[in-house]
Amino acid sequence: MNTVYKILIIGLLLFLVRVNAQSALWSHDQGFKDELLYLHVMENYAYNPSWVYEWEKSKYKSNSAFLNFGSVEIHDLFNDIRILINEPLDSNWTFMADYKKYSTHFVNQEIQQLYLGLERRLYSNFKVFMQFNPAFNKEFIDVRIGGAWYNSDQTNYIRFALQADQFVYDEKNDFKGITEQQPYGLNWNVRLGNKKWSLYSEGLQSAGFIWNYPDSCRSLGLKSHQGSTNRSVNRLYYFFSDDAFLRFETTYYEFHEKKIYTTSAYDYNVHNRIVSLQLLYSYYLSSSWRLRISGRYLAQKASSSGMETYQYDRNEIMPSFWIDYQSGRHNIELAVMESFYEWDSKSVQAENDYFKQNNIEKVKLGWSYQFKNDSRLQLSLSHVFSISGFGGFNVNYLLVF
Repeated sequence: MNTVYKILIIGLLLFLVRVNAQSALWSHDQGFKDELLYLHVMENYAYNPSWVYEWEKSKYKSNSAFLNFGSVEIHDLFNDIRILINEPLDSNWTFMADYKKYSTHFVNQEIQQLYLGLERRLYSNFKVFMQFNPAFNKEFIDVRIGGAWYNSDQTNYIRFALQADQFVYDEKNDFKGITEQQPYGLNWNVRLGNKKWSLYSEGLQSAGFIWNYPDSCRSLGLKSHQGSTNRSVNRLYYFFSDDAFLRFETTYYEFHEKKIYTTSAYDYNVHNRIVSLQLLYSYYLSSSWRLRISGRYLAQKASSSGMETYQYDRNEIMPSFWIDYQSGRHNIELAVMESFYEWDSKSVQAENDYFKQNNIEKVKLGWSYQFKNDSRLQLSLSHVFSISGFGGFNVNYLLVF
């Protein structure tokens, strides 16, 4: 891909961040009564595990884009976008861009960020880097400063960074808010492995912010605002042979937001924590047929006090069975998946006091194509037998450039 084309892609990323700067909204109910809330996103629309493994190896070796769109409701479309640009400028300097967008019901706020910056070689395979996340409102600009190690072909890497979110908030916010606690955090990307095993880990752990507003007139009645979002994904692979592997995956998401107003009726304090564990086995039955069996357990605890009051617990088990037929660059995929769920919400407010235990199933039929440069495209349709007339469409695209 020529340099002009890459510059156009970078420009598009900057435009996307600018026009969506104010799009994230908070909602008290993140699909708490949705039977398909996690089955849609974590199983049905999940990237093929072989695609994920190859992307993890080449994450900082080449430029890539992961694009995932799927119907999660009549009016809502799941978005999972990750675009990485690693463009060497000379033997010592590399331009780096990392764009991430994640929009679905169970995350309290849409995740959208674009970190741009430079990486500099210090000695041998050791490097340092600095990246900024630009924002239309300057008080929300973030920065990362860190160090990295890569092996000779850059398929193994260890990257740690100190992340300072909204580090100029006091100087730039219109409400004249004062930072009581700076949201410093640790950001990491790690992959270590060989032909028998592989470990991948990515995440952010932040202390969270606390902002106070002495002038309640300027802040429209807001006295204090605090919040944090922490997340991580970890995958451990073991390869029995070239034809079979086992993968254990953990995902973690935690959100907290508290707002205090001069009018206490508007106060709220919200927590949401989601933990997921998955064990997946993939095996080639022959040169054309592949079998995948997966089991996932998910636990969610959410609570709110103030304007909305509830204590919500959700437990879910999601087994799935996948079979693939490959012919040349084409692949046909058939999957059957099920969710056995239980949710329990306790509240003095009638609309937030409920309990349900049940199960729901889903089937998927997909077609994928592998291009000559290892880019891949999958189109799929899915159906829920217990919902008449429902059909979900999904597009997965892995672009390598």
